[in-house]
Amino acid sequence: IADTTNHRIRRVDTSGNISTFAGAAAGFSGDGAAAASASLNNPRGIALDSSGALYVADSGNHRVRKLTRVLVPDPPPPPDPDPGSGSGSGTGQPEPTAQPVGGAAELTFAPADASEPMSKTLTLRAENGEVDYQVIPSARWIEVTRAPSGAAQWRGRLAEGETVVLQVTVNPLGLPEGRREGRLYIRSNGRLTARIRIVLEVPPPTGPDVTENGGVLNAARQSAYGEPGLFGPRILPVAPGSVVEIRGRNFADGGRMEAEGLPLPRSLGGARVLIEGQAAPLFSVEAGRIAAQLPSGLLPEGARAALASVEVETEAGVSYARYFHAAAQAPGVFTAAGGGAGQGSVLLAGSAVLAAPRGYGENGASGEVSVSARPARAGDLLEIYATGLGALEPAPADGEAGGAAVLRHASAAVRVWLGSQPLAAEDVLFAGGAPSLVGVNVILARVPAGIAPNDALEVQLEVGGARSQPGVTIAVE
Repeated sequence: IADTTNHRIRRVDTSGNISTFAGAAAGFSGDGAAAASASLNNPRGIALDSSGALYVADSGNHRVRKLTRVLVPDPPPPPDPDPGSGSGSGTGQPEPTAQPVGGAAELTFAPADASEPMSKTLTLRAENGEVDYQVIPSARWIEVTRAPSGAAQWRGRLAEGETVVLQVTVNPLGLPEGRREGRLYIRSNGRLTARIRIVLEVPPPTGPDVTENGGVLNAARQSAYGEPGLFGPRILPVAPGSVVEIRGRNFADGGRMEAEGLPLPRSLGGARVLIEGQAAPLFSVEAGRIAAQLPSGLLPEGARAALASVEVETEAGVSYARYFHAAAQAPGVFTAAGGGAGQGSVLLAGSAVLAAPRGYGENGASGEVSVSARPARAGDLLEIYATGLGALEPAPADGEAGGAAVLRHASAAVRVWLGSQPLAAEDVLFAGGAPSLVGVNVILARVPAGIAPNDALEVQLEVGGARSQPGVTIAVE
């Protein structure tokens, strides 16, 4: 199976167990090496030829990759030789095999933390004659080398009675906490002769840890996931220059810390966010999330999309690098309650009045009003607050707001939809940077005539072929 979302090639055996054939992280690497340690980017298809080679449509890297030797990670054990039935050597003597010394059937690892690999040794011995042996790890976090030299040792030849010491290393770095199991398969002369279970107990990280999938998301959308796909919900990209949230844990010991004044700091409460190694401007830091601005120069010149790394650095260390997709445009509309859905952060232009149902914001029986609100009317101008429209012209410096004296237009054309109706181009008067706000966009749009009264009329933006999230609403009368 081509697991596009997780950048892996998976195998499902007849028992329904899933294992990884190829792919260790999103990226492009691994040619000429083990498939389990290679990096793929959005693999979208596979094909197997008659020789057993597997071809992968590595769409994100614009390549067709070839796995020249496909190793089945969980082959069934062969039957024991039965001299009386004609199997085996036919002489009544056991076939030559390579077996682990000491009868090891399981190696268990319990590291004190998840930042360093751990190793144990395993000795193989040739029994009843010379053997060709092969060691096959079933998981990318298991590595086998020859001890004590450290040279890669996947196969070799042993004379009768000869032994070889192999070093089995597990790497918990970046793995989710909990119990993980893998296998080592030992083949002798082409037959499976031993199966050793590898158990790894991964402890919770003691330092900062960014969520592996969906850890970087548009701060207005409040979700990293889009429409369902073949392998689950699609992880959405984020746009350079936009406001994002980085989610994870152990980012801070205390409560929420917020930036004071502009330009935004690159370090806050002892925490830094490194995007492709570059420190990002920070709005706020708390234990499980950080609000930041993506660097505006994140995409290579001329590129519309790229894969980027994120790390969080604190006094407790640096998190494992995670990867996310950046795209030239990835819009999201802010909402009044901050959850990514419901009443939008849409004001009647030139006021602090939300385009919301009358009575919105009343505080229960007390009648206290926290915001002013009334439905929009035909001809009203709306200020729609969003992020992710992409490049602005002229471009502000990262971490700094464009002043009110300079209008910073979005480079790409922005369309506005009210319900199922797109606004005419002349009804979208401006789209670009919100004055005095970092990473925030504002769209100035006119409500056309003919829209039926509705307390929950959906509003969406479209720019560069990407749409903002569904479920954001305004009220009209």
